Amino acid sequence: MKKSFSKPMNLPVSIQQHLHTYAIAAGAAGVSVLALVQPAETEIIYTPANSAIGPGVRVDMDLNKDGTTDFWFNATWFGGQSFASGYLAVHNSQAGNGVMGSLQRGWVAAALPAKVDIGPNGNFSSGTRASMAWGWFMGSSKPYVWKCYGPWNDVRHHFLGLKFMINGEVHYGWARLTQKCERGFWETATLTGYAYETVPDQGLLTGQKRDKKDDLEGENLTGPDAATPASTAPTPATLGMLARGASALSVWRPQ
Repeated sequence: MKKSFSKPMNLPVSIQQHLHTYAIAAGAAGVSVLALVQPAETEIIYTPANSAIGPGVRVDMDLNKDGTTDFWFNATWFGGQSFASGYLAVHNSQAGNGVMGSLQRGWVAAALPAKVDIGPNGNFSSGTRASMAWGWFMGSSKPYVWKCYGPWNDVRHHFLGLKFMINGEVHYGWARLTQKCERGFWETATLTGYAYETVPDQGLLTGQKRDKKDDLEGENLTGPDAATPASTAPTPATLGMLARGASALSVWRPQ
């Protein structure tokens, strides 16, 4: 028995145009769905601060607000009326945490300017303490002989590069401080803000408060804290175009 085949049907031009329009709409909707299925974007969490650090005053820093101290700062001095010395230091509170810097006489924390990369290629300490600034004074009456040292000596609005652990995964962040040394031993500092990247192993820039490294315009990276401008994101694509049919694609309709 012979098989019978239907002959191709020649549809009217108007119907062909409608079918073509719907095909375009379906393709556009498909692209929209693919555009929505993207990996999670990076997110930087910034916290303003105004915490004074001085002799006998410890300041804790919990970057991700999970109730666990990630780093803490202290300043101390020892000696007498004719001689005294002091230092400012940052301490790692958890195993795996670290501060960017260099090994000198012990680990010394770097005082970084704005827009420096903090990430997997950074040189981080593995110890529990990093010196920031130190000094001494000598003399039983004025004028005293005194000296201040260290990368954080009398700097304003510089940054610590930080690495810390969240649930066994490495995250990166920064802390901004201003420091002053008085008479060589009376070390004081102010913690003015800190931030971290929520995506594991994803770096960020010192002073960066928003997600894009090339989108720092308007950020007061080295000055006092200011409110971070809210970012304006485009409205995500949806399937609405397909649901509306040809009426949504009048611009593609033959004239």
